[in-house]
Amino acid sequence: MVVLPLLTQLALEAIPRRHAPEQGKFDTYRDCLRWEFGFSCAFCLLHEADLFAGGIAGTGLTWIEHRNTQKDAPEQANWYRNCFYSCRFCNQARASRPLVDRAGRTLIDPMSAAWGKHFALEGAEMSVRHPADRDASYTYEAYDLGDPRKRKLRDARRESLENARRIVRDGPSRCDELLRAAGRAPADIARLMVEQAEILNNYVGAATQALLRFRAIPEDAPADCRCRPPGTRRLPAFLESQCWER
Repeated sequence: MVVLPLLTQLALEAIPRRHAPEQGKFDTYRDCLRWEFGFSCAFCLLHEADLFAGGIAGTGLTWIEHRNTQKDAPEQANWYRNCFYSCRFCNQARASRPLVDRAGRTLIDPMSAAWGKHFALEGAEMSVRHPADRDASYTYEAYDLGDPRKRKLRDARRESLENARRIVRDGPSRCDELLRAAGRAPADIARLMVEQAEILNNYVGAATQALLRFRAIPEDAPADCRCRPPGTRRLPAFLESQCWER
């Protein structure tokens, strides 16, 4: 099982498009986009697991975002390269903001620019790396990348995974130690030790479930998409390199 990193770090290189489905209605690209963006929002990098524990289908928590909005460029509504996988927060924050604002600032395309060269993560808080970067400032404002809800969700993942990884790593050996010690202890103390080992074993089980929640490839990940070739159904390299195997 491949598990998400404690905190997804920003890509230091542009993320190339790997999917190229035949043109159709944009909502048919969803499976391609989920794989393309590693089941994560292209803008704030929140993963589906950060948004909901029980699977994202039917929740309305992820959307297909259009770089050129359907209002401004209806002819591009079904262009795959105009589509991004987005969380509901980012999609609704931008709403109908144009690709280029009145001041000439342009929304940055995460597939043609390195996100980590424009933005920084300080703990779980995303910020504009260079204040003079006008396009980054506009992108940050448009998608409300500083939304405190996003920071809280990043913190929640980090805390959950830190605890779960520690318990899964150390818990089984501690259980064994308790049971071995119980074998040498008086009956009343041995009984308490066995009970403690059982409690700890339950914690290990709960921690394992926490890891399952934050698997990088969700349980309902599509086994097929409009692109067909199986090589496209893998995580983007920048995310894959940060994940760890349980």
